[in-house]
Formats: sequence, C-alpha cells, structure tokens
Amino acid sequence: EAGFWGWWWVLVPSSCGLVVRSLVVAAVSYLVARRHRRIDAVCACIAGGAFDPRLTVGSQDELGQLAMTFNYMVDQLGSAFQQVDDEKRRAKVLLDDLSEGVIGIDTSGNIIVVNPAAGRLLGQQIAAPCSLDECLPGEIFDLWKSMSLESPHREDTFMLPGERALSVHSSFLSDQAELTSLLVLRDVSQEVKMEKSR
Repeated sequence: EAGFWGWWWVLVPSSCGLVVRSLVVAAVSYLVARRHRRIDAVCACIAGGAFDPRLTVGSQDELGQLAMTFNYMVDQLGSAFQQVDDEKRRAKVLLDDLSEGVIGIDTSGNIIVVNPAAGRLLGQQIAAPCSLDECLPGEIFDLWKSMSLESPHREDTFMLPGERALSVHSSFLSDQAELTSLLVLRDVSQEVKMEKSR
C-alpha cells in the first residue's frame, strides 16, 4: 500500500501538470491562430483595394508590435495609392481640357490613352483600347510606323475632308513602359489657309 501512495503522489501531480500545460498550449495556439486569421482577413481586404481595415493592437508582445507595424504600413500604402489616384485624376482633367488631340500607344501599336480632342479633330470617336491601324487614317498610322530609335520624332501635316489641315507630331517615349509613344494632333487649317493666300 505504501508503494501505491508513493506512485499516486507522483502520477497525480504529473498528470495535472500535463493537463494544465496542454490547456495553456491550446489557449495560446487558439489566440495566435485567431490573430493570424485576423491578419489574413485584413490582408485580403487590402489586396482588394480597401485600406480601411486595421488590426487590433491588444498587447505589447511580438504580435502586438507586428499589428502596430502592419497598421502603419497600411496607412502608408493607402496614402501612396491615394496620391497616385489624385495624380491620375489631375492628368485626366488636364488631358481632357487640351485643345490638342493626344493619343497614347503601346508597343503593340494599340491605342491605350486618347483624349476627347483627338476624336473631335479626326471627326470620329476613338475608344481605347483599339488597334492604331484600325482606328486612325492610314497616313497617320504610316507616320507613326516610320519612327525608329534613330528617328524618334516625326511630324507631318495631313489634309482632311472639308479643307481641314491636321498637324500630327509622333514621338517615341520609351520601350520600357506600357505607354511607348504619343501622337499629338493639332488643327492647323487657319495656318495652311494663310500660307496658301500669300
């Protein structure tokens, strides 16, 4: 009987210690997993373009520090994206207000940017994206096609129906970006008429 009680005093406290340790490990695992799921959810929101969700900073441990750093990073990203959006809006307003037509072209010869003035000057609607050779008169396409690295700028004047004259300036920008070249269109009908009348 003394041997039984000796083992009992060893097994019961050891078993209780194991149970308590297991419960502590399970609780910590649950808390860490819950925080991890929250981080995943906030990351998914940010990937979708929403910069409002924040992580709750509930402690000053490593995960709490991570949450504070993460929230700071989200604030900086949101601010940077807002600046880019603001710049795009300003550029669009400026582009739309120009009296000159502006057409942006990618490396494949597709129009990817066009302002309303370009459509007015050409007398047709141009909806980006579209192929340059399908959307513009052949002479303008040929002018654009004649550009090269050695000759990155081309300019010519074309006569359009109704005795309208259109000056087209074609410029190569870069082959390292999506927008690789620009066409700038300007109505020079008055200048051509004055030249002819001399």
